[in-house]
Amino acid sequence: MDAAMNPNVAEQSFRCPVCRASQVLSPTCRRCRADLDLVFRAHSTVDGLVARWNQAASCGDGGQQSKIAQQLRLLAPVRLQEQGTGDR
Repeated sequence: MDAAMNPNVAEQSFRCPVCRASQVLSPTCRRCRADLDLVFRAHSTVDGLVARWNQAASCGDGGQQSKIAQQLRLLAPVRLQEQGTGDR
């Protein structure tokens, strides 16, 4: 999933891991021009998983929620906790 599919990714506040510039998340740092594409894609993937988790929750699909929760637990445990799942 890319930013075109998930516009929320581009709206996230982010600090460049290279130069520490505070900026909107994008594939390239505005200040040092570091390639942040992998970070950008990881954030996009996590946002997509959260959206899928919410959809599964609204449909009552506990099995799908559990599968997605496993992925989120590895990629972004804080986001998983924000969804109210805890570490079950």
